[in-house]
Order: sequence, then structure tokens, then C-alpha cells
Amino acid sequence: MMKKGTCILCFLVAAFILYSQAYALDIIFDLSDPDIMVGESFDVEVVANNVFVGLDPFEEVLAFGFDIVNSDSTIVGFNPPATVEPPFMDDSGFFPDTDVAGSTFPGITPPINSFPLATLNFTALAPGIVTLGIFSDVSDPNEGLVYFLQGNQDISSTFNLNVPIPEPGTILLLGLGLFGLMGFQRKLKKS
Repeated sequence: MMKKGTCILCFLVAAFILYSQAYALDIIFDLSDPDIMVGESFDVEVVANNVFVGLDPFEEVLAFGFDIVNSDSTIVGFNPPATVEPPFMDDSGFFPDTDVAGSTFPGITPPINSFPLATLNFTALAPGIVTLGIFSDVSDPNEGLVYFLQGNQDISSTFNLNVPIPEPGTILLLGLGLFGLMGFQRKLKKS
């Protein structure tokens, strides 16, 4: 016969497993250009995906907030401000401890299950590997994905970006192209 404490522990473990399988919220980073070179600016669209999977059908998303993660600002620089995507209104200026925030009324409801939160713009400054992403401190009422019924949910997520060293062949080709254009321009001036 099972003891009462063991039974409660089994119930809690089973509930945790079911909850973790049912709740599938994830963040997707959509890069405007996957081949980033030094000197290029690029956008990263932050998308909330599987927002209502396993949740109450009457749930709605009211707001979001997060801080920008950049492990090395000498490799990639953030170009503020971020663009908060519709239907959210930009609330970033209201919360000094939150980099990007938005709210919507009425809230977003099922069957919509995936939507963009914001677009971040960066510039590649030097070659190297950098970690970019977002961080939400759900102890802050303005951060995370804010649901009507279940409150704030963590949306912290990161990805690694490699800014390659320009190849010598590419630099040589660029130099030859510029040299050829100068020669063509001189020929046109003589004519």
C-alpha cells in the first residue's frame, strides 16, 4: 500500500509532466539576412509561436515586455528604437527597466496562435560570434508575455550569430571592380 506522501509526490510529478508537454510557447527569431557581413545592418523579427497551445480557450494575450540580449556589442550593435509590431502599441517609453514593451486592447485570442512582437535592428561591427536574443524577468509585471488568465510567462530566448571574417578573395574582387569602374569613368571623360 502506497503512503500518502508518495501518492502526492506522484501526482505532482505527473501534473508537471502534463503541464510541460501541453504548454508549448516558444520564441522564433526571423533574420532578414542569414549571411551577415561586417558593416551590414539587419533586422531580427521576434515572433511568439504556439501561444495558446494547451491553454484555456478563453485566454487572451494583453501585452509583452523584454530586454535585449547582446553578448558582445563590439561585434554587433543594436540600433534603437525597436519596432513594436501591430496590433501592439509601443509602450517601451513607459517602463524604464524594460527595453521593448507593447500592449493591445482588445487582447489577442485564439485561433491566432503565432504573431510578431517586435523587430530589432542591428549592425555587424566586427567579425566574431555573438549571442543575441531577449530576456524577460517575470518578477517584473511589465515583462514576459502577459496573459489575461494566467499572468506573465517567460519568453527568454537566444541564438548565436556568426559574423564571418571577410575573405581576401572578396576584398580583391571588390578592389578590382572599383579599379575597373575608375578606368571606365576616365575613358568616358576622354570621349
